[in-house]
This record gives sequence, structure tokens and C-alpha cells, in this order.
Amino acid sequence: ETVVSVMEPALLQAQQSDGGEDPVARMKRLVQESWRIIEQDIDTEGIKFFLRVFEKAPGALQVFSFRDVKDLDQSPELLEHAGTVMRTVGKAVAGLSNVQTLIPVLIELGGKHAG
Repeated sequence: ETVVSVMEPALLQAQQSDGGEDPVARMKRLVQESWRIIEQDIDTEGIKFFLRVFEKAPGALQVFSFRDVKDLDQSPELLEHAGTVMRTVGKAVAGLSNVQTLIPVLIELGGKHAG
């Protein structure tokens, strides 16, 4: 299951009921509605996300401490990291309605990945 398939119900509904909504507000709403679906099983979705990244870009796995784990989908280290990433993305999604709350989340995230 991909992000597109998760967003599909919200996108279909939006196409049917545009109602003159501001395009930016509409996009924020759609992202936030779609994210609520992901939040229902955020850890599993996080693992799926990372496994897909590693499938598309195998070299990306090499930067992680769990790179040599045999059953990656069962890795407690991947589960912990994926959960942290997904919850941070969730904060960013929640902050779409208020950029002032989004900025600290992005600064914190950038600080964790600097250097």
C-alpha cells in the first residue's frame, strides 16, 4: 500500500465536492485527512515507508545502525526509528494549519540530521 492509495479516498471525495474551496486550504485539509488514516497504525505504516525507501534506494539502508539486520521488517530498531520519524511527520502535518508551530518541528528535525 502506498501513500497514493492511502490518500485516494480523500482525493476522490475532494474531486466530487470541491465547492470553491481555496486550493491551498484544500491541499492542507486533504493531507491532514489522509494522515489520520496513517495514524491509525502509524508504526506499521512507518515500517512500510522505510522498507519501500530501502527497496527503491538500497544504498539508503547503509546509513542506519540496523543495516545488517536479517529480518528488517521485524527489527525493533527499525520500528523505533520509523515510529519516531512518522510521529515527527505527524507534527509537521498538524502544523500545516499554523506555520509558527511547524517551524520549530522543522528546526528540531534539521538539528538531528545536521553534520
